[in-house]
Order: sequence, then structure tokens, then C-alpha cells
Amino acid sequence: MVNNNIILIEEYKKKLDQQEKLIAEQSFKINDLKDVIDRMHEDMENLTRTIKKMTHLDPVDSMTFKDDEKD
Repeated sequence: MVNNNIILIEEYKKKLDQQEKLIAEQSFKINDLKDVIDRMHEDMENLTRTIKKMTHLDPVDSMTFKDDEKD
């Protein structure tokens, strides 16, 4: 009976070690995803700033062409 318990405990320890490894791998992947999201957020902020700058430029009437001015 004692031997069975020792074997069960060793098996449990192995499974626990496997779970800890999986958790560490998932944690690493989660951190990678956080980094990607942070970079995407920075890109979106830069894009927003660029769009704001572009909308504050002097307006250009794209509907007026040189050929239209001759009429």
C-alpha cells in the first residue's frame, strides 16, 4: 500500500511539473501577445496623429480641375 502511494505521489508530481511547464509556456505567449497589442496601440496612435495633421492642412478642392476653369 505504501509503495502504491509513493508511485501515485511521483505520478502526481510529474503531472504537476508538466502543468507548470504548460503554464510557463502560456505565460510567455501571453506576454508576446501583450507586446504585439502594445505595438498595435502605438501604431494606431501614430496613425491618428497623422490623420489629424492631414485634416488640418489647407483644404484642396479636388473637384476643380484646370479644364473646368476654362469654361
